[in-house]
Amino acid sequence: MKVSWDRVLLMPNVLTIYADVTDFPPPDVRLLRRGRKLLFSKDINKEVREILSLTNPEHHHSPDDTMATKALLFVVLFSSAALILAQNCGCAGGLCCSQWGYCGTGNDYCGSGCRQNCGSSSSSSGGGSSSGGGSGGNGVITKDQLRRVMENNLPYDYINDLNDVLKKYNLNTPKRMAGFLAQVRHETAGLTTFYQPIDGGAGAIHMLPANFRIACEDVAEIKSAFTKKFGSCRGGSDRDAGALLGNPRLAFLTGAWWMAEGSRKILGGPCGDLRPVLDQGLGSQNPLSGYYLVSRCIFGGSYDAGLAQRVKYYNTAKKVFNV
Repeated sequence: MKVSWDRVLLMPNVLTIYADVTDFPPPDVRLLRRGRKLLFSKDINKEVREILSLTNPEHHHSPDDTMATKALLFVVLFSSAALILAQNCGCAGGLCCSQWGYCGTGNDYCGSGCRQNCGSSSSSSGGGSSSGGGSGGNGVITKDQLRRVMENNLPYDYINDLNDVLKKYNLNTPKRMAGFLAQVRHETAGLTTFYQPIDGGAGAIHMLPANFRIACEDVAEIKSAFTKKFGSCRGGSDRDAGALLGNPRLAFLTGAWWMAEGSRKILGGPCGDLRPVLDQGLGSQNPLSGYYLVSRCIFGGSYDAGLAQRVKYYNTAKKVFNV
């Protein structure tokens, strides 16, 4: 068995390993992480390291060893991820309880595998509900509003780019703008840092390098920029790609793409289309919903020391947009 390292996908706290196998179902395993450290118990970390060492193509093992490795990798990693992602239900306001135990609306929650209140909420995957947060919004943010959200006095010469991206991804309603920009404020230190060379993260929500390429394939404008500079979405070093995504317009595109498509494509489960989740407002921590769930789908499953700041910034943004 070998691990296809070219298909290892990263977000700030998530590592997805796709195992390339022939006679065993390839596991779609998500390991919640921070930086470079897997966030399982010490014993599980040890097992993971040992199992992955067996997959090194330079090492040779008997067929029995290989089959056992396949089974052990699947059981240990898949079971561990399931334990971390599992939640209880009991959703308020008629929200659907998804197969993963999270509250929300849309097909990711009310569709296949739904456990409670199925069909009681909107089943549209991209629009969301009304009450100031649903689809069809035509909100335009001004420089003054953006300064109040970020609580600084930057010139924001890229305000037109921001508004264009918000409109393009249907994030231009009061609740969605408040939730999205509060996360952006936290991840970029108030729009002062679109590229972080320490870990290579870039964009409006601090996306890690392995996901740059996926966003590039999905977003025509990013693909055009990569192709022009590097020849293709796979070209260029991670550092150079991160610096390119430090361009404000491209940075906003990566963040909006994550909210609309990236989270669902890369993480799945409770992290689907996050736009209708933003429509729920702050939500709750148990079970996860609303802004709290969006925070989890950006940061990952470990303890988020910055969660209080995220919520503080969200409350500030809500006042600006009268949410």
